[in-house]
Amino acid sequence: VNSPNLFRRHFSSGGVLIAVVGTDGAGKSTLTNELGEWLNWKVDVKTVYLGSGQRYQVPQFVQQSVLKNILTIPWIVGSSIVRWFWLRNAWRSRNSGAVVITDRYPQNEIRYNNDGPRLPDPADMNSKMKQYVAKIENRLYQWAEKMPPDLVIFLDVDPSVASERVSDTEKAKIDSKKQQFNELSFSGAKVIKIDANQSKKEVIRETKRAVWDEL
Repeated sequence: VNSPNLFRRHFSSGGVLIAVVGTDGAGKSTLTNELGEWLNWKVDVKTVYLGSGQRYQVPQFVQQSVLKNILTIPWIVGSSIVRWFWLRNAWRSRNSGAVVITDRYPQNEIRYNNDGPRLPDPADMNSKMKQYVAKIENRLYQWAEKMPPDLVIFLDVDPSVASERVSDTEKAKIDSKKQQFNELSFSGAKVIKIDANQSKKEVIRETKRAVWDEL
């Protein structure tokens, strides 16, 4: 996480929160870093990772443990709380006048994929304890749903291109995620679709133009 420099320019009426989203292999992290470096000398910028990717996945030792069924749900909820903490701080920076760029953004429309809830609906859980824990996760995603980004940059990449960039992810899985992304509304946030099949240089140039227009 890059913290804002208080000596750079703030927006007096509040900042801007920009979310960079897309499937695996779309170039989200690269673009987030590029945008942060580009704007850093002009305004206060904060870049934040808000995904539920590998760093928040249930670790191997838990999956292989005899206590897997007991430990998995608390681990998932704990990681959601950590992400909520970073999201809350991102909004505080945004409301203080900084430009916040997030790598991914929590959504509450589709479960299990694309940074949505990772537990089943509480109504489908088979014990009161599991229902209670799942409701905690639900509340975190509901909060995120009420705080949509000011701008969503959707990196639209062909699954065959993406699978070449991330060889450990199956093309069919990327294709499924892409179809789900096309269904997401991000609570009515403004969404700009960028052709991520282009060269890195072209993607960055097109995105900078869109972001600058928003600022």
